[in-house]
Amino acid sequence: MNPCSFKSLIIMYFLNVAFIIYVFLSSNIKLSNSVIALLTSTLIFPAIVIVFYYRNVMRG
Repeated sequence: MNPCSFKSLIIMYFLNVAFIIYVFLSSNIKLSNSVIALLTSTLIFPAIVIVFYYRNVMRG
């Protein structure tokens, strides 16, 4: 993956974060624990991928 793809990966991650913040702020009902766990996993796993990619590829 080239650095341009890495930048698009970062942008998609931040859009994902913005979407999850929007879901939390716009929901008038209390979200169940399973939905919260699903949204949290969509934040944690891409962050792990980004960190490992940066550590292994970008720094050489």
